[in-house]
Amino acid sequence: MKILEAISYLGPIRSGGSTKPWVVQVNDQGALTPYVVKLFTEKQTQQLHPVAKEAFGNVLAQEFDLKVPTAALISFGKTFLKTLPEKEAGRLREVDSGLKFGTELKTHASIVDISDQRVFLKSYDIGTIFAFDNLVLNLDRGGQRNKPNLLIDDEDLVLIDHEQIFPFANGTSAVHDYVMPPFDRDGWYLPYEKHLFYPLLKQMNANEKEEVFDTFRYFLENLNVNALDEVANQLEVNDIEIGNYSVIKTHLSQTKARAGAFCKFLTTLIA
Repeated sequence: MKILEAISYLGPIRSGGSTKPWVVQVNDQGALTPYVVKLFTEKQTQQLHPVAKEAFGNVLAQEFDLKVPTAALISFGKTFLKTLPEKEAGRLREVDSGLKFGTELKTHASIVDISDQRVFLKSYDIGTIFAFDNLVLNLDRGGQRNKPNLLIDDEDLVLIDHEQIFPFANGTSAVHDYVMPPFDRDGWYLPYEKHLFYPLLKQMNANEKEEVFDTFRYFLENLNVNALDEVANQLEVNDIEIGNYSVIKTHLSQTKARAGAFCKFLTTLIA
């Protein structure tokens, strides 16, 4: 993942959530490019490891052929800090001082509204995104706060905001203590009924439901469990908290080994 230097502050993202992201101009090999940058507090960084989760979600989504914005780690140098308005400079006193997670601004993309844009949503995309969010236990695509965290760019769906994935890896328990959640709808950790695509999946006919996770299953069975190693190492080298990474890999390995059972379980969730 590239490390880019912020050059100038362009403004806030009006639709941003609790992190109130900024749009900044960065220098990407001589090209000035707008990036959306998340601003996490030091407490969030230490306890929840959101920069690592954002990076992991971005990389892992690509393993399932899901589209994500180009991501980078963003440096706020002294020159950039001197350009900030007083209010924004004051806010940084509450923010972790390390590298920030940022994604290239999708200037022509809009937030998905399934009531208006259903015609653009393909069944395999709906199934794969729902299954992916169950795999990583993403609490934030729909969820309690009803945030789509999904953009549509032309006819492409673009996944954003993965700061709440892998909640089981926040602690420091040893990898051998990890127990995969049982494939049981009553005890499933994720509130799947609140997922953005759950209503659409429920409305599908029986034949569609039998096939809707086939694409996801193919990618899960062929998943490179070591796909996150490079970015995990990069984050650690740059003193960014990554949580219990070995537990994340164990979770992915165990789910991959039971790909068929996992996808069958997902079918029961939308029955």
